[in-house]
Amino acid sequence: MSTKEKRLDPMELQLTPKAWALNLAAEMRSQPSEAEFVSVVGKKPYREWPWVKPFFILAKQAEERHPGKKPDDIHMGNQLNRQLRTEFHALKKLICKANEIIRGKAETIGLQTRLKLSTLHTLILQDAIGRTARRTAEWAKYYETTDAEADEKRQLILKELAGYTEFGLPLGRTCPSLIEDWVDELTMLLMDVFAHKAVVREIQEKYFDGHAILFCDAEGKLAETIKSVEGAVSIFNDYLATRNALFISESDPRDRADDAASAIVSERERHLSIDIEAIRGRAEDLLVACIAGEWVKEARENAKADILQETGEHEAHVWRTFQERVHR
Repeated sequence: MSTKEKRLDPMELQLTPKAWALNLAAEMRSQPSEAEFVSVVGKKPYREWPWVKPFFILAKQAEERHPGKKPDDIHMGNQLNRQLRTEFHALKKLICKANEIIRGKAETIGLQTRLKLSTLHTLILQDAIGRTARRTAEWAKYYETTDAEADEKRQLILKELAGYTEFGLPLGRTCPSLIEDWVDELTMLLMDVFAHKAVVREIQEKYFDGHAILFCDAEGKLAETIKSVEGAVSIFNDYLATRNALFISESDPRDRADDAASAIVSERERHLSIDIEAIRGRAEDLLVACIAGEWVKEARENAKADILQETGEHEAHVWRTFQERVHR
């Protein structure tokens, strides 16, 4: 074991900050979940933890590259030490931020999707009740009663049905309906989840040579959430298609007014149909670069501040950053 450690040490001293970050990501993904990863790593000595060890090795690397004792050598060694550790720290923070945000997004969007599905089922049920009430009322209006008592019952039925005829989804009106608001909200959820998945992919390709940086359980949770949202879209689009088919089958070809109304509703339903691929493309075009840029910027700034805090330069760095933002 001692011989093996001596053989590995020179190799480790050659590793770049990115290589250490890739090693951290690989160890993270070697376990099924974040909890199991922490449990496994916790059994190792502190200096062997994959997010701690690189700081010691990179500091040693800087010392070996500038071994002199002259002030210039010491200054250059310290500068390289800070540069290498800051670079790794920024990549580590980027990995942590990606996992934290994706885990949170998967949870909140998953919950919101379940609420949206519940709302959709209620709206579909209300629409079915409203449509049935309207058609029954239309039939009852022209039903010929045999006597006054029967007519009184017919009027009572019409009055009761009137309370349900407004339950339908008014897609033919000019103002947005509940279902149209529902579509807008679900579209925003799709945009959000697609954008963040693409942000992770963008960061992996640009800063980690394409290597995955999410914990396996976080990645699985994101995939599960996307599947859930896409499932909600499928249910909704199927419902629209069924609803449109009902309008067509129920319309009277001899009645031009009914045809016009049916055409309006059909057009509105085509407009409401959710195109998943179009939304995915729009999310990637409009949001990914901005979100990824913010993640990277924050990770670098925080990493730099953490390293500077060791030498007491943290406050000056924070003040300079604040001034740059104010005068931007």
